[in-house]
Amino acid sequence: MYSKLLIFVSAIAFASASCPDSCSGHGSCGSYDSCTCFARWSGVNCAQRECPYGLSWVAANPDVTTLKIPAGGNLGGKHAYTECSSRGVCNRDSGECECFPGYEGRGCRRSTCPNDCSGHGRCLYNYQINSAVNTYVDFNNQDWDQKKSRQCVCDAGYSGVDCSERMCPKGDDPITTCGVNDANAPTDAGISHHTVQKLTFDAGCDTGKFFALTYKDSYGGEWITRPISPACVTSGTDLSDTGASATEIAAATATCSAIESALEELPNFIIPNVTSAFSAVGTDGSFACDIGFTDAANSGLQATLEIESYNHNNANMQPRYDLGDLDTQITITIDVTHHQTGGSYTENHECSNRGLCDHSTGLCSCFSGYTGESCHEQTIYF
Repeated sequence: MYSKLLIFVSAIAFASASCPDSCSGHGSCGSYDSCTCFARWSGVNCAQRECPYGLSWVAANPDVTTLKIPAGGNLGGKHAYTECSSRGVCNRDSGECECFPGYEGRGCRRSTCPNDCSGHGRCLYNYQINSAVNTYVDFNNQDWDQKKSRQCVCDAGYSGVDCSERMCPKGDDPITTCGVNDANAPTDAGISHHTVQKLTFDAGCDTGKFFALTYKDSYGGEWITRPISPACVTSGTDLSDTGASATEIAAATATCSAIESALEELPNFIIPNVTSAFSAVGTDGSFACDIGFTDAANSGLQATLEIESYNHNNANMQPRYDLGDLDTQITITIDVTHHQTGGSYTENHECSNRGLCDHSTGLCSCFSGYTGESCHEQTIYF
């Protein structure tokens, strides 16, 4: 009995030892002296590490049945899970992907941004930039890589695919005219108009509350004003009537002045000057503030001002203020009536089309006869 047991044990040991390198301690020896490797190990002797898999950057060959294609077949999947996402070489010693240039991350699953955005931008995925891109992985859609491909979103004042170019000042071309060659041009064609935005306040809006405005400039910057507290007018008051309360008219006018001051107080002279004008809207107490972007630094059609609608009335926000319902009680629109009778908006061109931009410095080199930071002033008249 003892001898049979010894022979049996010896046979097991011999069978185990017959697998290559005893499966390197990373697998089990099975029939036909072949290794079944543990997870993340590969090779006939299980000595090689596997690298992370990712959704391949290239379409799979549908004839290869061993590929792991998510949502394959009739579901439309075309990209298989491959080692290093088909954009890198696996280091079998370390089990880490050595990604080809332009790719990075675990399994080379995401693209890099050119020059790391030159230190002047953020590297974002497609879905973070374009809201129309699917927010889920649709394997039968051109947006399949919406969480893989990335691009630079430049900081304010920088441009280019790698955000390496400084933007130059923009301004209105001083010698162009608006619509004078149009056969249907009105009598005042050729007049350039500044953008005017109308902020309309509902009657009886929340008194004692605050709102802040966001201004987006033409250089990619966003600026938020200090909180403004409007002087809301009592519902039913006709501010256009000669018998309207002088006190309430003065309060509404003061609101317009406060908006003007808040915009002009933004840093870096982003809005050097604006104008404000009070106007009665209806007989119910609603009124409007017409804000005109009249400075040369703010030429062209300006982006519509926005009200900060976040809840600032908590200890986590700075500055802290109570918005109330002002975000629904204030309407902001571009006032187009001031230019519909003729002309068009002023222009907003780099160096006003009267100079060349040095993208390494962000300075304009004006042509002869033009001057100013954006070459918007003509010095020679013919």
